[in-house]
Amino acid sequence: MSDKRDLEFELTDELASFLTDLHDSEINGEISWFFDNVWGAKLGDKLNGYVAEATELLLLGHAARWLCDRALEFYPDSEFAKEYLRAHSSYKPTENAVAASAIGVAISTVRIPADAPRRAKPQPRRRRD
Repeated sequence: MSDKRDLEFELTDELASFLTDLHDSEINGEISWFFDNVWGAKLGDKLNGYVAEATELLLLGHAARWLCDRALEFYPDSEFAKEYLRAHSSYKPTENAVAASAIGVAISTVRIPADAPRRAKPQPRRRRD
């Protein structure tokens, strides 16, 4: 009997649905992370260029919310925007990229006040010789 792990994940959570909806509307983007709880997000892609970018977000939920807000802002006529706004009739864009959202709350229940100080940029780890 083989001890291979199943590398296929069941994508059933809200974040996976959100990313799939962006993908299906042909909206390109990225969410990145650094080991010290620093998240980033970009709308666009390397080949065609990025239209917006955020760094130093504190939580994955903040990166997802930022990506959602920017997708709605830059692609208001997309299927993603039409469906998202239909399903979330009380949606209001965040003024601050670290505000929590329905997507963010599904990932993390921590709320960061808009006037909270930003985390200092992490320094790269030095190699041990």
